[in-house]
Amino acid sequence: QADKQTVWFYDIWSKKEAILKGEGIGLGTDPAEISVSHTFGGGKYSNKIWYFSPCPNIDSYSLQLCISQSNPNVSWYQWQDGSILPLR
Repeated sequence: QADKQTVWFYDIWSKKEAILKGEGIGLGTDPAEISVSHTFGGGKYSNKIWYFSPCPNIDSYSLQLCISQSNPNVSWYQWQDGSILPLR
């Protein structure tokens, strides 16, 4: 299992990557230009605020959905054995 510093790094990285993709610019911009806050669960780039909905229960992965609306109501699902099941 990864140590806390490694988990933290990938959490921050995936949030910054999600913001850049949300902006439509991908990794063509330096991720250091993005500010991410754990206090309000969002990030900021180019004077725009982004909010996160982390994907639950994916061992050893950090996947973030970012949206420009606060308190997004997001449901996560997985495909398993020919069925779509909710992730919890």
